[in-house]
Amino acid sequence: MSVQLIGSLFHAHVALKVTVVLAGEYGEAAGRREVVEEVPEGSTVKDLVSRLASKYGGLFSSVIEPGHGHISRNVILLVNSATVYRADRELKDGDRVTIADLLEVSLAGG
Repeated sequence: MSVQLIGSLFHAHVALKVTVVLAGEYGEAAGRREVVEEVPEGSTVKDLVSRLASKYGGLFSSVIEPGHGHISRNVILLVNSATVYRADRELKDGDRVTIADLLEVSLAGG
């Protein structure tokens, strides 16, 4: 096997660890306030949210506007404390993603 092929195989199995903070109803749906997800390198916010939807149910399906690739207007999604508006934002190892309902945050004065 060539070194390039071995490098490609190794690269394909690299997993990123992403901490996800789930506020309000998202935490209730998951049964916890924080989860650590391992996702493949090159994963996007959309990939992460799809993974959460398959694990914890339909509430997570409403995080991204269908067909638009944008974060729903009713959701606050942060990556490392920066607001994210597009679901194609690529994740990096060690990222901290927060998902919260905009109305819940507004009512709580956040």
